[in-house]
Order: sequence, then structure tokens, then C-alpha cells
Amino acid sequence: MKNLPIVIIFSNLVLSCSVQNKQEKKSTILVGTKWEWKLDSQCVNYLQFINNNIYEEYNCELGEKWKGTYKFNKDTLFLKEDIYTSDVPGQGESLTNQYKMIFTSKGLTVVYSKTFQDGIWQERWIKNPKIFFKKVN
Repeated sequence: MKNLPIVIIFSNLVLSCSVQNKQEKKSTILVGTKWEWKLDSQCVNYLQFINNNIYEEYNCELGEKWKGTYKFNKDTLFLKEDIYTSDVPGQGESLTNQYKMIFTSKGLTVVYSKTFQDGIWQERWIKNPKIFFKKVN
């Protein structure tokens, strides 16, 4: 009976490591992949997963790329971007964007987003997603 707390702690540690291992394996699956969303034949947005926690997003309408971090929680992908609205020092503002994405039979889609701007979080759930990133490699 004296060893019961040690067994419980050890079991929790093993379970925690197992969950962490699964999350890292899921992140590794995305490394080197590119997912596109075609607005039209001339304009294609994409997400490219650089390593097991960094991704790059390209927005064809703005003609800009930025990097963010990502992680898995269960079977959901979370993306986080810290961006500036202007490259001119002192002219822009800092934004933090966070997205919750899920994998569907059509591809990868955003189901929730929130933006931190002017000290306020603006949140939005997307009930019927119509934007799907499709894996291209």
C-alpha cells in the first residue's frame, strides 16, 4: 500500500509521455507538406509546414507571407500568428491571430478564429466552412 502513490505518479507520467509522443508524431506528419486554397486560377493561398511546430502562410491577395506556430490537441490543429499590419516602423499595429482547424474528407478547414487587436479578442465560429486547403504534396 505504501507504494501506491508511486505507482499512480509513474502511471500518470507514462500516460503523459505517451500523449506527448502522439502529438509530436502528428506534427511530424505535416512537416514538409503544403496545403493550397485556390481563390481562382491566378490566386492561390497556401499553408506550408516547415518543421514540427513552425508553418508559413501565403496570402495571394496581399502578396505576403508570414510564419506562425502550430500544435495538435487531440485531432484538432491550432495555428497561431503574430503579425504586423505595416512594415513601416511605428505605422502599423501588432495582431495575434489564432485558428482552430480540422481535417475533413474535403481537406483542412478553419472552424474557429480569434484575433487580438487593440487589447480585445474578437472571436468567430464558422458553422458551415466553405474554405478547404487541399494537400498538394
